[in-house]
Amino acid sequence: MTKLTKLFIAIVMVMAAFATTAYAYDNSVTIFVNDKEVKGVEAFLDSNDTIWVSDSLVAARKLFPEETADLYFPDVVEDRKLQDMANAFGYKMEVDGLTVYLEKGGSNEEPNDPETDKTPVTIFMDGQKVTNVEAYLDQNGDVWLVNGYTALQHMFNIAAITPVRDLLLEPYASEYGYVLTLEGTNVYLTKQETAESFTLYVNDKMVKGVSAYLDEDGNIRLENGYSALKKLFPDETEGENFPSVVRNLLLESYANEYGYVLTLEGTNVYLTKEHSESPVKIYVNDMRINVDAEFDTDGTVVINPKDIYTIFPEASVSLESGDNYSTSLKKWADHFKYQYIQKGIRVYLVKDWQKPLEIHCQGEIIDFPDQQPFVANNRTFIPVRMVAEVLGCEVEWKGTTVEITGGGKTIVLYVNSTVYTVNGVEYSMDTPTTIVKDRTVVPIRFVAEAMGYNVEFHDEGVVNVVSIEVK
Repeated sequence: MTKLTKLFIAIVMVMAAFATTAYAYDNSVTIFVNDKEVKGVEAFLDSNDTIWVSDSLVAARKLFPEETADLYFPDVVEDRKLQDMANAFGYKMEVDGLTVYLEKGGSNEEPNDPETDKTPVTIFMDGQKVTNVEAYLDQNGDVWLVNGYTALQHMFNIAAITPVRDLLLEPYASEYGYVLTLEGTNVYLTKQETAESFTLYVNDKMVKGVSAYLDEDGNIRLENGYSALKKLFPDETEGENFPSVVRNLLLESYANEYGYVLTLEGTNVYLTKEHSESPVKIYVNDMRINVDAEFDTDGTVVINPKDIYTIFPEASVSLESGDNYSTSLKKWADHFKYQYIQKGIRVYLVKDWQKPLEIHCQGEIIDFPDQQPFVANNRTFIPVRMVAEVLGCEVEWKGTTVEITGGGKTIVLYVNSTVYTVNGVEYSMDTPTTIVKDRTVVPIRFVAEAMGYNVEFHDEGVVNVVSIEVK
């Protein structure tokens, strides 16, 4: 790079700085590769004057596209020293304040003495010695694989990739669900326990055939990740040519990329499309409140201040009209002392620590438009008109009699009575069909089981779930 070119770049950057209306000290770094500024890469200068690159594996593809074109990177988000990256790809690095110039054809790296800087190690996977793989310990205590991609093929059965280079073992071990332990010159890789499996929901619908687990860093990973992405995000991945390698992928990074908000509740993972046609659904105690709500950019739920009075009846006596109120639903819930529970696109606001109740039928969360299911006398009740949607039946009212028909069966229930009939045969239940808030509600277990379904009750922490599945 000529001095004239550097001077021109410096002048342009100074002019841009003075053109900024609000100036504040910033340690972010601008990077030029072969005289061309690289956009979309975040880098910063730390207190030791070392330059780091954020999300370094993604950044490497932008900074060094030719050198990384055929390389396979692990699905790990981490910061790395820019100098190390420049050395690895054969670039000379010059620093001028907060500007970095990278030029191909050089390196700032001092040659290592392999006899003093590399200590051979032996790798064991789940107690078995790994053969045909060479590895060493560097001077920083990191374990490297010699001819890394071939080694990964032997160890994790991934597809072979042609570039020959040494690779850090730990990121790949973590990606494939192994914990790395170093004892002297022995490296032990132990498969993480994944007994706790996750159930994944996309916009309230359970996705089957996808396995996920929590890695040692607390991140949710998808097993056989590329195949799982196709099932979770069919519209977003249509036409994408994913690699044939089997990799366990970080779910959150892809959820963010495809515009989904990830919410974790116990062993349930809810993925909700941001700004989707499905609005945020708000429930206050046992009623659905029909107001407009949406996700903010940080995943929080925001409302129109005018709807405060609809959501919180007590607001009419404690707020003055015309004030500039917050749009955060969570803040208002805290203000009026409601417990705030968010699950995907659903927000439950409850008092006295009442647990919300959800009905899941064949893996899909059933949406009740007003009156919500509730538990009374240890039985779960739902509005009778929703039986048709939940079980696919026809419902007919005949005075104080409710007739439910479907699957070759006819069930007759009598309001305020524990007696019911199935195809004319009389039975008795321990709680009556009743009317609540002008809605006829029925105990769902007796009806569902009579129609040939299994009904199970699950306590899932902050929310109770009744699951209905075909026998």
